[in-house]
Amino acid sequence: MTKILNIVKGISREFEESNLSLPFDQCGLDSFDLLVVRVRLENETEQRIPDSQWISFKSFQDIQNYLDQITPLAPEQAETAGITSHRKIVMNMPQMAIGGLSESWLFKEFGDLHWGMTCDALNSKSHDLLDELGNRLYATFVRIRIESSHHLKQFQENEQLDFQGRLSRFGKSMFFSDIAVRGEGKQIKASLMTTFSVRHSNNKSLLKGEPSIPANCPAISLSTMPHFAEEYREMRKGNMRELALRDEIFCAQKELLFEMTYRINPYQDLNGVNLLYFAAYPMISDYCEMEFIRHKREEDSSSSYWPLEASNIARDVFYYGNCDLDDRIVFGVNSFQLTGDRRLMIATSLFRESDRQLIANIFSIKELTDRGKALLRLAVDPAHFIEQR
Repeated sequence: MTKILNIVKGISREFEESNLSLPFDQCGLDSFDLLVVRVRLENETEQRIPDSQWISFKSFQDIQNYLDQITPLAPEQAETAGITSHRKIVMNMPQMAIGGLSESWLFKEFGDLHWGMTCDALNSKSHDLLDELGNRLYATFVRIRIESSHHLKQFQENEQLDFQGRLSRFGKSMFFSDIAVRGEGKQIKASLMTTFSVRHSNNKSLLKGEPSIPANCPAISLSTMPHFAEEYREMRKGNMRELALRDEIFCAQKELLFEMTYRINPYQDLNGVNLLYFAAYPMISDYCEMEFIRHKREEDSSSSYWPLEASNIARDVFYYGNCDLDDRIVFGVNSFQLTGDRRLMIATSLFRESDRQLIANIFSIKELTDRGKALLRLAVDPAHFIEQR
């Protein structure tokens, strides 16, 4: 059990050896932790554990008993050339919103590139992806970070955008892509991370799954879990105290300064399989942020101009769960501060209303016009307003 204990303590230093015999739901680790344990264990033992076997385990002791009875297999051979993607798009009205590049479209394009490279790596069409038990697998975005050299309203109609992406993986279920977008003297960098899920009775019951990795899979196989994923794991567990985003530092806070309820719009918020679309999360946050700015100034119609006066320059989205159509989303503001002359840092959270389960943390940096800065000052309670220079 020494190897398993070392792996688990590398994830949670507080983990006690006596917990190895406890059921998974009592040992202090969540589903993402167990996914990391599985990947690291398979890498270190050079032994792949079938899905049908893995779901039968109730504790780490069960895993050890299984490993004691099998003969190690030869490690998988993987190509190192990698999977890449390249496309050029001219920015026209379908790619635009509110006077600049549409962030909703941009998220969808990044997701399409990532998912396309993943399917290429697995040598499968998306609807054919199954786990070893025959269950349909869905890509689950767990983190997306975007950092731009210019705010999105500075990208203009008819500008050509050049997308270049590269895919890598850690184990069988964590896939990562780094995507660069080059415009006319402007650049956006994006990092994406997905796992795989199996859906059962509803959108709340998404369970982790694994696809079959083909022989000589061309996706770069990483020997250690990237820092990008380590940060996600720590944020998910509530252990992150600070987050760096485009040369700014966010302090992670759980308290809410403002909250409101959002009713899901199925025509724009759901994807093709009726899950809350990953690209909808930041847009829901932006819509509710506009209401937050309007909240203190209901008598002042100028507050509705907030989307015209604030434009994203960086975003980091941590995804933890999904939501059913008949449920609602609670939006909360954790922190906001003006840094520099016209840059707003705002941290927000999304919860399911039915069980108050946190489903996302969103960190955004926005460039403000003079009017946007004035609107912020008018809308926000001075007791909560923080300004840095």
